[in-house]
Amino acid sequence: MVRHPDHINEVLIQRASQFRKWTANLEVFLGEGLLVSEGDHWRRQRRIMQPAFHRERIAQYSQSMCGLIGEMIKTWRPQEVLDIGHEMMCLTLRTACRTLFGYDADEDVEVVGSAMQILQSGVIIQDVLPRWAPTDFVLRHHPALKALDRLVYGLIDREIEIGMPSQAATNATLLSTLRSAFFDAQAMSRKQLRDELVTILLAGHETTALALTWTFFWLAMTPAEEAKLHHEVDTVLGGRSPVFDDLEALPFTRRVIQESMRLCPPLWLLPRVALEDVEIGGFHIEAGADVLLWVYLCHVDPRWYPEPDKFKPDRFLAGSGDIKHPRAYFPFGAGNRTCLGNHFAMVEAQLTLASVAQNFRLALEPDQNVQFKPRVTLMPKNPLRMRAIPRQ
Repeated sequence: MVRHPDHINEVLIQRASQFRKWTANLEVFLGEGLLVSEGDHWRRQRRIMQPAFHRERIAQYSQSMCGLIGEMIKTWRPQEVLDIGHEMMCLTLRTACRTLFGYDADEDVEVVGSAMQILQSGVIIQDVLPRWAPTDFVLRHHPALKALDRLVYGLIDREIEIGMPSQAATNATLLSTLRSAFFDAQAMSRKQLRDELVTILLAGHETTALALTWTFFWLAMTPAEEAKLHHEVDTVLGGRSPVFDDLEALPFTRRVIQESMRLCPPLWLLPRVALEDVEIGGFHIEAGADVLLWVYLCHVDPRWYPEPDKFKPDRFLAGSGDIKHPRAYFPFGAGNRTCLGNHFAMVEAQLTLASVAQNFRLALEPDQNVQFKPRVTLMPKNPLRMRAIPRQ
């Protein structure tokens, strides 16, 4: 178990080549997608996918993001009690499908949601049992995987039928970027296309949804910080909906999300396996040993964060002095395996938070038992029920 920032820095950056990712059973769903692949295959796939996440492309995606956020908010009725986690999951899935794949996922939200729930519930349990063991996970994951594959292979085949994309079309979506690789001399196979798309669908949308879910929880628990957020949104936007170019003028909105991800990092644990004998922080680690980088414990360590359990977005102000170690915050990982979609996720989260805050206060319904349910990601144990109170 690793929780000191210096040691985390050694594993993720200084000695990264001496470790590989520990993936449990993620490969059952993700195949050789970017999240679980290693070595030359990982480097090649990341190089192919990188252009789809450049700032200019994310600015283009943000137009669809804003439209989908507005559509969601229009469905909320005054004083309605929402399962805010479900609302955020639906939003981020629709965003991933429309912006990255050029596809409207309205009818397939449950397909992806079911696959994600089964993966979350079984990946830890199944890892300690043989694959052939008739566990509930094994019995249930095959139908979910088949439904997910039908959806994703359908997207792929639709793109392949179009043929080799023109240069102009290549700049449209992640899927068209990957499609050009499919027709390249060093082509990605149809299975490789599937693995990367499933990785984005399952791993990409859920982490952003959880970050937003916990953000709304913390704002409901800290009215003073919520009031600061409303003041910034009202002052900057003046009643209009936010767009990509507004984000730099909404720094407190960004700090709110950063602080939420400190207290409730969606990826709360980063597992690695030592490839050889290595020494980290004076401790000898044998080849083959599991090394668990404990993001959550590092983020709430009082050595690095004064009042670590308090929600204080302004600790992320430059020069605040409220973060005592430069490597004590890593919700997207670090080093060459830093999450490829981190900027995409932050833009989506910031636009969503600003849009919701402009229209509603989300108040936590009383008598809820809010607890963590740590699986692959840091989920709430129970649905988080929040009342949508219109702002004047």
